[in-house]
Amino acid sequence: MRGKSLVDLVRKARALDVISIVDEVRTVREALTEILFSSGFIPELFQSADDFLKSNRFLSKSFASVRSALKGRTAHRRQS
Repeated sequence: MRGKSLVDLVRKARALDVISIVDEVRTVREALTEILFSSGFIPELFQSADDFLKSNRFLSKSFASVRSALKGRTAHRRQS
């Protein structure tokens, strides 16, 4: 039986495009997840801007979908 090693699977996963989604509304996150999966992307979901920033994942992302009216946050834009 021919299969992929764990190392091969990890390499493939790292090569996939990951998009972070930050939105307080669960239904919005779920809808965007379905769209992204069907388009071949891997969504990473965050309920709040604080959760996203605490994760330190924003340091390695090239794209994040963030709703501009999140509670408790003023507008802040970051370009890579």
